[in-house]
Amino acid sequence: GIHLIASIDSVSEAQFTASFFGSTKALHGEVAIPSAETTTHNHSNQQYSITAVTTSAGAIAERYAYSAYGEPTILDPSGTVIASSSINNRYSYTGREWDATVGLYHFRARWMSPKSGRFLARDPIGFMGSAWDLYEMLATGPLVRIDPLGYRSGRPGDTPSKTIPDMLRQAIPCPVEIETRATNSCADYGGVKAGYPKCFKTPDPAKPGTYIKSFDVFCNDLDCEFSIFQWIKDRKAAYCKVDGVSTSCVDIDCPCDRKTCGKIWNNIRDNRGCWKAREAEANLCFIGRENAGHKQAREDAKRAFETCEDKKKECKCSYVFTP
Repeated sequence: GIHLIASIDSVSEAQFTASFFGSTKALHGEVAIPSAETTTHNHSNQQYSITAVTTSAGAIAERYAYSAYGEPTILDPSGTVIASSSINNRYSYTGREWDATVGLYHFRARWMSPKSGRFLARDPIGFMGSAWDLYEMLATGPLVRIDPLGYRSGRPGDTPSKTIPDMLRQAIPCPVEIETRATNSCADYGGVKAGYPKCFKTPDPAKPGTYIKSFDVFCNDLDCEFSIFQWIKDRKAAYCKVDGVSTSCVDIDCPCDRKTCGKIWNNIRDNRGCWKAREAEANLCFIGRENAGHKQAREDAKRAFETCEDKKKECKCSYVFTP
């Protein structure tokens, strides 16, 4: 299963984690770990990263700080930086296990390098984990997201169905309201594909004995699940211009003031978002069936993104945030 049962060191001393079951941090590692000698408690922040370990008496045993993608800094009780954990604690960034020997994190399905901020292996569930990148870590949101299993990221507090892969879902009959919702969703896309919708229940690790319900819908004219298609449509609505024409940086002259640099950065964001959304739509939802107009709009957005990147370098624009 996905729960840790025991941790055995080099002399075979089992550290049983009975309190792990039913813990709200069951996927992330914040638990009391009793051993033959003492009991320690892990303390985490809002992202489940372990920030301190205390003894059963409440005294600080170690503290931890992290770079954006989890390179750890370990401090002793006095606040002095030390080279490695003196208590052999391996739970750290987002509650995952740190291997100091190789400098990598174990995210169950894959290993992650905090130096590069990327996984070392392709996502086992393909583009279901990320629509952009099979090696992407935490959807480029390392300060706010988690990925307890190494399949797909989510935010702390997300239901397990968003971060747990399909293999843990159990099929259940679909209620009438889900059938109706599927029919309405696929009305403009050839109707609901035979055998769908499919409904599931997923064990909720935070509440043993309870389940999170979810469902999948496929339409006859789509190659991707409808919720993915809807997510891509939302991305297009956010980043692509209504008329489909990408925002260009060709007419911007250097040198640039702060306002113009802000415009360049915004154009980079919008053009890249539009290009990647259209690319995902073509590669996931209309495989081999991209029409000429969509292909042209996708290529225009990519070209505009590259032009704005070049203009940013030419004008030597540092990052400027503009809403």
